[in-house]
Amino acid sequence: MVAPGPGPATQALWRFRIVLDEDGQILVDRARYFALDRGQWSHPEAFLRH
Repeated sequence: MVAPGPGPATQALWRFRIVLDEDGQILVDRARYFALDRGQWSHPEAFLRH
């Protein structure tokens, strides 16, 4: 494994699908993700509103 070097990340981080279930529990679906470089971070399942 190569240690990361200085400078910016080579790729933006992903957000996993996150929703509230019927009981109010937070569910994180790691099989579905949203990429910043694809303009998907504004998708309603990419974040929880408070």
